[in-house]
Amino acid sequence: MAAFSYLAVDAGGRRRRGVMQAESRRACRQALRREGLFPLEVREVARRERRRFGRRGLSSATLAVVTRQLALLVGSGSTVEESVAAIAAEMDDRLWPRVLGAVRSSLLEGRSLADALEETGLFPPVYVAGVRAGEAGGSLGESLEILADHLEAGIALKNRLTAAMVYPLILVLVSVGVVVFLLARVVPQVAGIFKGLHRELPPLTRALMAVGDLLAGHGVALLLAAPVLAVAAAALVRLRPVRFFLHSFVLRLPLFGNLVRKVNSGRYLRTLGMLVKSGVPLYEAMSSAAAAVKNPLMTARLGEAAVRVREGGSLRDGLAASGFFTATSLQLVAAGERSGELDRMLLAAAKGVELDVERSLAMMMAVVEPALILAVGGLVLFIVLAVMLPVFDLNRMIG
Repeated sequence: MAAFSYLAVDAGGRRRRGVMQAESRRACRQALRREGLFPLEVREVARRERRRFGRRGLSSATLAVVTRQLALLVGSGSTVEESVAAIAAEMDDRLWPRVLGAVRSSLLEGRSLADALEETGLFPPVYVAGVRAGEAGGSLGESLEILADHLEAGIALKNRLTAAMVYPLILVLVSVGVVVFLLARVVPQVAGIFKGLHRELPPLTRALMAVGDLLAGHGVALLLAAPVLAVAAAALVRLRPVRFFLHSFVLRLPLFGNLVRKVNSGRYLRTLGMLVKSGVPLYEAMSSAAAAVKNPLMTARLGEAAVRVREGGSLRDGLAASGFFTATSLQLVAAGERSGELDRMLLAAAKGVELDVERSLAMMMAVVEPALILAVGGLVLFIVLAVMLPVFDLNRMIG
């Protein structure tokens, strides 16, 4: 039997998506009609199709929900294949039913869940490693729960970081829009009046008029050039030396660099703790956790730490050599190695770092928000002075 993804309409006119096992496409259509559904599209989820998902990626939020549901179903005694089929039948987007259909088809062919997930090319290596360890240890349900906790904690931290950046971002966008409008529309009209006076204008006014003339005369060209420059910059950043230089520069920035270091070290510790708790060997867990770090410089250093551990060094010494972890985190790791509770201590260290991230973020916002307000006020003051200085000169001349 093969797996078929389908799109059908029920008696109430509602569209239904799902995955069904059948001998053929025709048999699948007949089974759908017996269930009171009118099939609109039936497509086999063949092995060759599993590689056609491209690079779209999976939503972290949806992956967390699917993982939690899968953990509950597997923990309740359902087989993995039945659990995947039940979840696929509930998904109402276009990608997930196809992905889960491909996973189910692989399961029916005798593959393990980890191999089926890996074959799609969409699931993170850390996720696949956790599932593989759970299958090997006979504790898949528990491993899936650990993965769900890990994903949900990462999403919660990301949401807090995003929420903290909303106000500064809105302030910057509104400020830029107002300043561009003043320079492109208001300043040229005022400049026309000043030019008619045939008097030498103050340097501040001349500078403002030059910027206004540039935007008025070449604004469209600058607007068209912006996407081209953005694409060129993105291509340049993909070069390994440039990418390493930029990320190294980011880590050296005051406040922001420290925040980036803490966010990535917290993600590494939480991922490593999750994998160790799931039963993944330490070296493999360190390699997978390093790959989950977003900063390539930190990833390279943490890869070196994994090599140190493989060669017989302690985890604490390997992490200390990277230079990215606090003394408290290193002390907790050392205590975990001594007590045999490394997974618990890694997760405790991650929680401590994440709390420190929230404090650092609050401190950075306390500095950034007033600085943005002052910068906007400075721009407005510049425009006001540039416009008013010639008026004051004119009043003195008349007086």
